[in-house]
Amino acid sequence: MWWPFNKKKPAPRHTIHWHATMHCSFPEYEQNVPVEVLEISSKGARLRVEKLQVGPYHLFVGDPLAKFSLAFSLDDGAVEAPVEFLWYNLEEGKRTFLVDVDFAAMPDATKSALKKAIKQLTHSTAETPTSAALPMPAERIDSADETE
Repeated sequence: MWWPFNKKKPAPRHTIHWHATMHCSFPEYEQNVPVEVLEISSKGARLRVEKLQVGPYHLFVGDPLAKFSLAFSLDDGAVEAPVEFLWYNLEEGKRTFLVDVDFAAMPDATKSALKKAIKQLTHSTAETPTSAALPMPAERIDSADETE
């Protein structure tokens, strides 16, 4: 067993530098938070965030009804995947936090687009930063999954 939270061996991660948006939705409050994706796999990611507080809420201590998703751009379009937080740590010498997330209940189209992008990363030596905003419903890769 992998300690502290993973019960299985995690998927291999790839070092990247993508800009993304974390959508934080609480029962009476919503906010989009800019994040940097430092590592990614088909199962999860490591993020850099400036703060763990979103409005009056804390990302790790808060309402059990809170929902979080990570939105970023891929070559095939913008995607948004639900995430669950695993752990966080203050970065030494910086005023930012490293946060590990698992992708939860990712739609099949989003999962295949992410796997395709990761496959390209394994065959590429150059890292290309990507800027992402929250995807519009018409641009979302997983929009077909949600309407069927």
